[in-house]
Amino acid sequence: MPNRYLEIPDWFSFENQGGNIATADLNGNGQQDVVVLMVDAAPGKNRGLFRVGRDIDAVGNPTGGWSPGRQTRTAWCRLCWQRK
Repeated sequence: MPNRYLEIPDWFSFENQGGNIATADLNGNGQQDVVVLMVDAAPGKNRGLFRVGRDIDAVGNPTGGWSPGRQTRTAWCRLCWQRK
């Protein structure tokens, strides 16, 4: 497995409360996709945002591009409820 970081385009948070990553074949085309989540430690309540990298290659690059960033529902985001 490569030992490097994968830059997420237009990822903006400078202070995070947490994050996660998962892979799955989301559209059933036989290629793995990657889902990345960050919890932005913004002023006030935290918020979770995720992006999907489509059709990752052997080293983790999304050959199908990235989805737009989307905000999670707060109920799904346990870290969004943590106090700072």
